[in-house]
Amino acid sequence: MNSTFKTLPAKFLWDRIFVYPVTESGYKIEFYTDTGGGGMFLSPDVSNDLGLPANKKVMEDGEEKTVVPFPTFQEGLSIPSGAQVRDLIVYSEIPWGKGFLGQSWFADRVWLLDYINKEMGYLSNTSSYHTNGFKCTNIWFKENQTGKREVSFPRIQAKIDGETLDFLFDTGATVYLTDHALETLNNGDEVFRGTSFITRSIFEKWRVKHPEWTVIEQADRIGNEALIKVPMVEVAGLQVGPVWFTRRNDANFHEAMSQWMDKKVEGALGGSVFKYFTIIIDYPNAKAFFKC
Repeated sequence: MNSTFKTLPAKFLWDRIFVYPVTESGYKIEFYTDTGGGGMFLSPDVSNDLGLPANKKVMEDGEEKTVVPFPTFQEGLSIPSGAQVRDLIVYSEIPWGKGFLGQSWFADRVWLLDYINKEMGYLSNTSSYHTNGFKCTNIWFKENQTGKREVSFPRIQAKIDGETLDFLFDTGATVYLTDHALETLNNGDEVFRGTSFITRSIFEKWRVKHPEWTVIEQADRIGNEALIKVPMVEVAGLQVGPVWFTRRNDANFHEAMSQWMDKKVEGALGGSVFKYFTIIIDYPNAKAFFKC
């Protein structure tokens, strides 16, 4: 662990990151962390168990939500609240764990995402950190006309098959494997795993150009989509692989996701790429540092 980072009680499970803070009363909460996801959520049963005071709050989209304050956690088993957003939305349909921490939690901080050593940390202030041995790349965010950042979904570039593509930086990208895919992969029985996403148009271009690249049809239970095994991906000048990408319809990224980005993206880089790296992602300065 880089000594300037404050360690979080985190687990890396099949290339996805969960944190397990413990409240002052001894209540452990499982949060799923997702740089490519929305806000910050807590299940109503946990909110009720902890007796957190609930309030109604009008969100930026004009919708009224029930929110609770961020719990107080034990020293050494704590996680920070969001740097700007400090309330958790009470939400009953959290897919994994009892809480969810998305882009508004990651915003405005510097994070260590060490997939190699299975450690996660953050800087309590953004003054200094060590990047010896790391390679730097830019990240980008959507800004308004005055230059103020509107949301904190990071765009990052990667080079694949000689082409530089734009992606969402997405620690939460998940594939829900079918029995057929599990049998084909033959490397464990966990159905939820970190993945990376690619638009259908790019996927099909790769398949035509590289018939030798392995494709698993009907691999993802979401949309019955396919996987493709890309031999090498280059991020920040570092080449790693192989990397599995899950196919998604173009509109999922060209339209739905790109409205929150500064530029159109062709998919998302997630755990199937990041598992090769120790990453420092500096939101305030729009930089990411990679070491493999």
